[in-house]
Amino acid sequence: MPTRHPTPPRLAFLIGGSEGIGLATARALAARGTSVVLFGRSPAKLEAALSSLGTAGARHAAHALDVRDRAGTEAVLGEALALHGTPQLVLVTAGFARAAWFGEDEVGLAEDIIAVNLLGSMNVARALLPALRTAGTGRLILTSSLAGLVAVPGYTAYSAAKFGVLGFADALRREIHRDGLRVSVLCPPNTRTPGFAAENVDKPAEVLASEEKVRTLSAEDVAEAMLRALPRPPRLIVPGADSRLAALAVRLFPALGDAILRRK
Repeated sequence: MPTRHPTPPRLAFLIGGSEGIGLATARALAARGTSVVLFGRSPAKLEAALSSLGTAGARHAAHALDVRDRAGTEAVLGEALALHGTPQLVLVTAGFARAAWFGEDEVGLAEDIIAVNLLGSMNVARALLPALRTAGTGRLILTSSLAGLVAVPGYTAYSAAKFGVLGFADALRREIHRDGLRVSVLCPPNTRTPGFAAENVDKPAEVLASEEKVRTLSAEDVAEAMLRALPRPPRLIVPGADSRLAALAVRLFPALGDAILRRK
């Protein structure tokens, strides 16, 4: 029996919607009649993603956007608001990971990871908050990671950025709750996406082995988990029972986490 969902949002902005979890969510929302606006760095990928959504019952659009550019983000999202209106749902999945031992990573990699994953999320929120506040309703879902709940060797910069997303989201949620806005954080485990495939090309063998402890999900699995939580999204959306168990175990028993995850 197919999963039932309540009334979907009329309009959704998907930042990082040209591939992976963002695109899987866009397709699921479009199938439910939501008008979807995609944002991403690659015009070619955006065009391909947009053509995959279909046109029945909704208008879809795409805009090129680099979330690292604060002024550019404000300009592009301002234009999108003027063209399409204020969304009821904003999902930020723009981000990337590269596994490397700290001190052995290439120059500038950590800064770029933090710029895209953490500062990019802040740039998007800053650009959209005035319109969301005026509307008095809306859901902002930022993307952290299981690595933002469980610090993972080989992902020092990525874990730092994703822990930062959690801290930012918690503080922001407490600031804007009175405005009728809700903030949640999506924390997926490893997910089969083009970015994950690229990440695996030069991933250290020890990191690959440690990742076998938690099941890898499809982008569609993660999108469906997020959509199921959409009516009353909790603080954290953690797809996968084993992912939730791993996060809970490490939080309650940090010494156990050290024993399991530390580099041998």
